Amino acid sequence: MTELGDTEIAEITLTILKEYLMKQADCLKPSSLGHRIRHTYVCKLLDNGASLDFIKVC
Repeated sequence: MTELGDTEIAEITLTILKEYLMKQADCLKPSSLGHRIRHTYVCKLLDNGASLDFIKVC
């Protein structure tokens, strides 16, 4: 989600996420939505130093 820029995971609120998804609605398949959210969350965790072992148990 490069549209959010260099945003910390803690700064991503439900409102920001909903606004992003509304803007991207035409480009997203409903079946890919959950994957996109999980992928974004995991990438932000990795960027902030979380270990893969921690992410596996999340």
